Amino acid sequence: EVLPIESYPPDSLGYAYRTLLQMGQPWRCRYPYFDLSGMYGDIHDDMPSGPEYVEVRLSHFTQVLFPAGKPPRLPTSLINGVSVDGVQIPSHNIEELWTAYEYVRQDPKIALSDLMEVLPGPDFMSYGVVAGTDEIVSLYEKGEGRLCLRADIQEEIEGGRTRIAITSLPPGVLIKKVIDQIRALTREGLLSFYDFKDNSHRYQVRIVIDAHRKFSASMIKEVLFQKTDLERQVTFRCAPVGSDNLTGRPSLIGVLRHATSVCSPTWERKDKEPTDYVPLLKEVMSHGGYTSPLSDLSDRRRTRLLKCL
Repeated sequence: EVLPIESYPPDSLGYAYRTLLQMGQPWRCRYPYFDLSGMYGDIHDDMPSGPEYVEVRLSHFTQVLFPAGKPPRLPTSLINGVSVDGVQIPSHNIEELWTAYEYVRQDPKIALSDLMEVLPGPDFMSYGVVAGTDEIVSLYEKGEGRLCLRADIQEEIEGGRTRIAITSLPPGVLIKKVIDQIRALTREGLLSFYDFKDNSHRYQVRIVIDAHRKFSASMIKEVLFQKTDLERQVTFRCAPVGSDNLTGRPSLIGVLRHATSVCSPTWERKDKEPTDYVPLLKEVMSHGGYTSPLSDLSDRRRTRLLKCL
């Protein structure tokens, strides 16, 4: 039996094994560092088997982001997020983060409002919803902010009866726990349903609730957000405590500015000739002649950002 990671002391083999798995599980890691095969758990209850049932190899993402023998091409803590000593750093879409990184490299004094045109907010592996753009601005400007993370709940029928579908979860929340919490609400009489199904498949979440018309979609959502893990308040920072050459609580621009001085170049000449010069984004856009392996890592997944609750 493999226990949850919090059951192991940090210096144990079990803790190391669960950490390795989390770095490869798509519902835990925005861009997995490892490709896993075998019985490594799922988004339902995250119950893996032991190491003899799991195979691990470096993912394409890892091989692109970490050139052999060199620093990474982008600040990894802002790509996949970090949870260290109680400090949480949110993950981001790599295409948006890469563009923001290049903007800061081109103009280290760029205004945050201009930067957020290309990096509007965090982007989590579980999709979900981040509510409160003012809080995102505070996080990026002050280096710390408290964000409201929600599930995405769609209203499918309202009238003769009410049907809603939970189509994504806040990061770190598992399907089994949410289902258990919803069933507890019915036992307590807070909600009642005609039907309640888990139609989730692989990494796609779909929990469907059919209720009497006396329960409106807004009523059901309000109870779910208040009484289950479908809504969470999480305090985030832009950098880990004690990061190299970063003191206090650095802003997003401060972290990206530091990254431009230590990360490996993201651009390469198309003719493969070596060069000591790394072009600015405006030069690449105007003249071409350069390419980037990071282009292969772009994807369309996005966490939905709401202006307010």
